[in-house]
Amino acid sequence: MAFEVTESSLSVEEYPFVPGLVLKNISKRYGDVQALHGLNLEIQDGEFCVIVGPSGSGKTTLLNIIAGFTKPDDGEVIVDGRVYNRLSPRDRNIGMVFQDIALFSHMTVRKNISFGLEVQKKNSTVDIDNRVKKIADRLKIGNLLDKKPGLLSGGEAQRVAIGRTLITDPSFFLFDEPLGNLDADLRMEMLTEIKRLHLNLKKTFVYVTHDQEQALSAASRVMIMKDGKVLQKGHPREIYNNPGDRFVAEFFGVPSMNLIDGTIIPEDDGSLFKGAGLRVKLQGYSQPKEAEVTLGVRPADVIVGSRITEDGFGTINSIELLGDKNHIYLTLDHEQTIIAITPPKTTFELEQKVRIKLKENKVFIFDRDQGGRLHP
Repeated sequence: MAFEVTESSLSVEEYPFVPGLVLKNISKRYGDVQALHGLNLEIQDGEFCVIVGPSGSGKTTLLNIIAGFTKPDDGEVIVDGRVYNRLSPRDRNIGMVFQDIALFSHMTVRKNISFGLEVQKKNSTVDIDNRVKKIADRLKIGNLLDKKPGLLSGGEAQRVAIGRTLITDPSFFLFDEPLGNLDADLRMEMLTEIKRLHLNLKKTFVYVTHDQEQALSAASRVMIMKDGKVLQKGHPREIYNNPGDRFVAEFFGVPSMNLIDGTIIPEDDGSLFKGAGLRVKLQGYSQPKEAEVTLGVRPADVIVGSRITEDGFGTINSIELLGDKNHIYLTLDHEQTIIAITPPKTTFELEQKVRIKLKENKVFIFDRDQGGRLHP
């Protein structure tokens, strides 16, 4: 549902029909540094929204503003039609999971999970015990309830931290780099657990990470940030297939998009890209004059072989055999390196010179200086 408000000081009653979480013109400055620039975002009830961007992009600042730990200089945080700006963090009914788990080391797992309810003094001991057991069973940590945090693995401790958040039944959840301290195998295991939790709870999750792989695999919607601004937002597949500019194209995707600097030359039936020894015909793209540009193509859209009509040649300098696919690293002219993804049965050798073909409808052209997308 579209949401538009022209007055910045409306009362709660004047926001009767809005998405679950609305961020309206959120700005934040620290001294001379503008951390956030008038951000606007709508998150529907039950959505899994991942905010992704490099360090310093403003992700955690934005999350802290939603949670109430940081006050915005301008703008409003609206939840279910209610302006939250003046509410303290404890009154916002938000569950937050941090990268720094910070469990109470002197308490058992049982006490760590129940702590939030016990300080509220609204529930009976029996009710608290039942809720702790139910949450522990859901998170598969029932056998750990009498242990202390020092005896837990990283994944177990993270489950306890999530359980501690679940116990108070928050209206929605904020995750700030929750898997940053785990090794690769545990990260994927815990990400699967978080996705399963989201499906079961059917509540809104806002998840901050710098890891594009987590965003691609978990999100129903992604918001990409850089320098305190939102560059693009949408479904992960939409952003992957249609990056709005060079930064998004390079940042979002594993492996990153290949980027090759070169020149666009006008031709009668389109344009020709020349760069790093490649000559790529671009049908239907008219360029009135020569221009310095950057060509982008995903590794999966680079065809490598010895019997293809080529756009150019490359020399194989590295091969990664990943079971279901191969990553082939190729050196072009001027020491330009690109990656191609090939089927597992394809065999190549190091230092082999091969033909390279870029899939015609999968090539992007970006402005060399500003980074904006020019084609398609």
